[in-house]
Amino acid sequence: MLLRRAATCVALWALTLALTGTGQTLPNLEFASLNLAGNPGFEALNEDGWPAGWSMPETAFMLSTLSPRDGRFCLRWTNSDPEHYVRCATGLSLQAGKRYDLEAWVVTEGLAGEGGGATVRIEWVGKDGKVLGGVNPAGLTGTSDGWKRLRITTDPIPKNVESASLICVVPKGCTGAAFWDDILVRPYYPPLVTGMVTDAYQHTTAGGTVLVKAGLNLPDWELAPDTVIAELSVLDSRGGVVCTAPPAKLEATEVVFSLDTAPLPVGEFQLSCDVRNPDGTKSGKASCGLVRVTELRERMVRIDGSNRLLVSGEPFFPLGVWWNEVNPWLLETYCKGPFNCIVLPGSRPAAQFDMVAARGLKIICSLQDFYAGGKDCPAALRSEADEQSVLEAVVTALRDKPAVLAWQLAHQPAPELLPRVAAHREWVEKLDSSRPLWVVAGRADELPLFVSQADVLGLGTYPVPQSPCGDVLRDTLLALKSGLGCRAVWMLPQAFDWAAYKTDPKEKKNCRAPTLEEMRSMAWQSIAAGATGLIFWSWQDLWKMDRTVAEGGQALSREPFADRWRDLCQVADEIRRYVPVLTSLEPYIAPDEVDLSPAVALRSHGKDGQTYIFAVNSRNEPTTGRLHFKGNPTVTVEFGKADPPSRQGQIYLSFAPLEVKVLRLSVPPSTAAAVLPTAIAPADQPVQQ
Repeated sequence: MLLRRAATCVALWALTLALTGTGQTLPNLEFASLNLAGNPGFEALNEDGWPAGWSMPETAFMLSTLSPRDGRFCLRWTNSDPEHYVRCATGLSLQAGKRYDLEAWVVTEGLAGEGGGATVRIEWVGKDGKVLGGVNPAGLTGTSDGWKRLRITTDPIPKNVESASLICVVPKGCTGAAFWDDILVRPYYPPLVTGMVTDAYQHTTAGGTVLVKAGLNLPDWELAPDTVIAELSVLDSRGGVVCTAPPAKLEATEVVFSLDTAPLPVGEFQLSCDVRNPDGTKSGKASCGLVRVTELRERMVRIDGSNRLLVSGEPFFPLGVWWNEVNPWLLETYCKGPFNCIVLPGSRPAAQFDMVAARGLKIICSLQDFYAGGKDCPAALRSEADEQSVLEAVVTALRDKPAVLAWQLAHQPAPELLPRVAAHREWVEKLDSSRPLWVVAGRADELPLFVSQADVLGLGTYPVPQSPCGDVLRDTLLALKSGLGCRAVWMLPQAFDWAAYKTDPKEKKNCRAPTLEEMRSMAWQSIAAGATGLIFWSWQDLWKMDRTVAEGGQALSREPFADRWRDLCQVADEIRRYVPVLTSLEPYIAPDEVDLSPAVALRSHGKDGQTYIFAVNSRNEPTTGRLHFKGNPTVTVEFGKADPPSRQGQIYLSFAPLEVKVLRLSVPPSTAAAVLPTAIAPADQPVQQ
């Protein structure tokens, strides 16, 4: 049993790496077979005949010999009372600051109810016994088609953790049956080579130099840039090597190649990046496509070199809200707000798209529902074999509508879906290569998996009220890092109350909607970090909380839609005011000295001879800082609390918790030529972290 489980562990790791489009050689087999979960297959029994090390609930859980995935036994849960709730747990030894992979195989039979389904969870507590946090993958409901693998990676374990537990659990409110087997917990070991991109839009070039970039995790593998060999290979359609290139830059977190594509013939190629240590015991690989054409064609919509969206050649900052479906009277309310677009599922009738277009709004069409087995996939999509025909029919029907701005290829896809996301990208690009593709990942650490499949990356970070608002700044920076400077980032700020997704009244009581100040700060954190579009989540959730549970809604006490909508519109209107600045590539004055807290994000743009500085305090506590500019500019505080006047180029800043500031700087004409640099794209400006 132990040998079989070790082999399974290695196979699962290899599967994960294959799905990422990368190949990695593990540092040692000892790590590959390591499992921190005690008695993970429930095979070792104590004197009571119960799995050794696991708690023994009096009801619901039992040891089962009914079709275990491996070995003789598995763990079974059966329940007919939705009010009954128990968990089966075992202790777990975790190290502060480390991250861990959690995997489990689960089967469900007739599992009904709300709350997420059967899952496995890691939970940690402090010295006082209070639960400090935990993670679990999305659970299974209904009747699953055989054993399904659930997987998630923890964030770094906090320093104040006293103990941790591994828990098999089904949420309260559920009935039916569930089974667990072959649980795996091990230290998280990131791929040596992560995502790979080029600076050629949609990997298409008409010749000239193309920058090829791949993310690296050398420190995690105890490697340094001078201890590895990196090479780029250009492969033809038969896998033959056309040419190779050495790195132009090799750092701990990134390798860059400069590829002259002029000698390449017209056609499709595969770019392969190989990184290894001299003896080959540690290695990694990533790949992406490249298309050589004779001439680049004009595109109605595209992403430019500064990661701005251009529509008919003009910059466009997507500012919208996520919708499930539209109707005339709700759309009338929305059109009175400051937004320029919406996200609408492609599974909705074409008439809804026409309704939105008639009101002058742009549409990001979400194709997230066209994966077989998904919660909201159309009835015609019965299996993976149906995906291409159903997806192509939708794209063909909508691609000629000028209001369609972009295609959202996937929304929070599991890593296992990567091959299908890649297939969907290929199908959509063949039907419509004139619009960018957007992938919204479920977690920041999953973004590199999908970077080669997207022109735009996205992430929904929803911290209120359980986590700090500053998580948004962290995740936006991670999204930008994942794109290696070659991918736009459109973030999904939180506008909703988590109670809209909870069924237990006790859990609902612990939730609340973000305040106006929190919502403003989270939106501007994304912008200041470098996001070039914002889609707030979500329209339907604002309405869910407008009614109590007794009235058919989700609120314990009503949260009037009008109040929440007013706050959201205020935040969006403040952003809309500065869209012409945020999309400008005019020169700006750069500070020569920066003294700011890591909690403050800073972004600068030039517009009409003025410099605009957008600064955001991401923490819920006051902070101060200082900027120095040559030329003694005149400073006007356009938004936020006014600070003491600048003196001799010194600007002293005082931030309230979560405060947003917008400063406008003017330089005397006599010194402007000496102070204003040549045009610098906002993406080139370092963000203070």
